[in-house]
Amino acid sequence: MPTHSRLIWSRTIPNTLRVLICALILGTGEGNVSRVYGDDAPKDSPIVYVKPKGWMLAGPSQFVAVQFEIVDDDQKAKTTVSKLPPRAGMWLLNVNRWRAQIGLEAVDEAELSSEKIKVQGIEGQYISLESPEKSILGVMVQRDDGVWFFKMLGSRELVSQQKMAFNSFVRSVKFKKS
Repeated sequence: MPTHSRLIWSRTIPNTLRVLICALILGTGEGNVSRVYGDDAPKDSPIVYVKPKGWMLAGPSQFVAVQFEIVDDDQKAKTTVSKLPPRAGMWLLNVNRWRAQIGLEAVDEAELSSEKIKVQGIEGQYISLESPEKSILGVMVQRDDGVWFFKMLGSRELVSQQKMAFNSFVRSVKFKKS
């Protein structure tokens, strides 16, 4: 993008509108967007994102920067975004920790099957885990400022229904400058 165009983009178009334009260009998945966060994102949020329809923002906690609750009748799920130091970026250890959270046995490197997903142009690891009752969708992205984790944990059926919304949410994330 020429310098003049970048200046117009950054000085005249509000952040909220920029995020909306990006969401429209990139797609958000079957009309699941209920709100775009930009200028009105929680002030302490380290990210800007597109919030899927039905996701309720919950307060951050000690290790969680952003979290959402999803409730559908008697089914519940929680999506969390966490940033940890670079030493926490061992994919197999994190996958096995998540597997234990839903009652699955640990796997070794040869048994590990994962996909790739891009978050703000950075390729991350992506995994979907299912037990008879619960599921986890997990993403790990390594950046210079640390390792970012995006995780949805909840009832198997609800997580399955929310998978496209989760993927769209993760792809919509833009990291704020530290």
